[in-house]
Amino acid sequence: MTPSPSIWHFIENHHRDGNACVLLYVLNSVGSSPGRQGFCMAVTRDSQMFGSIGGGIMEHKWVEFAKKMLDENQRFSLVRDQIHQDGIGDNRSGMICSGEQKIFIHLIQEADIPAVKAIAKSLDDKSTICLKLDPKGLHIVPDYSGDIQYLDFFR
Repeated sequence: MTPSPSIWHFIENHHRDGNACVLLYVLNSVGSSPGRQGFCMAVTRDSQMFGSIGGGIMEHKWVEFAKKMLDENQRFSLVRDQIHQDGIGDNRSGMICSGEQKIFIHLIQEADIPAVKAIAKSLDDKSTICLKLDPKGLHIVPDYSGDIQYLDFFR
């Protein structure tokens, strides 16, 4: 039985084919939020998408941002809070479910590909692997046995 493709296989395949890709990853969520920790999606230069960070207008906004950044051919890695309620300034998501989520948005670089391949392989093998996301990119944490607190990587 062939394993179903994952976002990591998607990223690996598109990178191999020369199609630049942005990773959007929900680092954490609080309260009523459509995207939960670990939700992720990829957007390619030619507008293909895989996965979800929660849907709705908030997801649409970040997909459009990813496409714009791909068009500008800029290297970037950033974290953005999204607050799902009216009356919030710059971090307002456009949704009204009253929760919050923190999103990591990263243009996949050549240096990220070993981590992407390791995750894809671990999924194929049904083994466990630990991914660290930080402003420098994607990294595998060898022999990690504790809980990762994603926010700690961004302080």
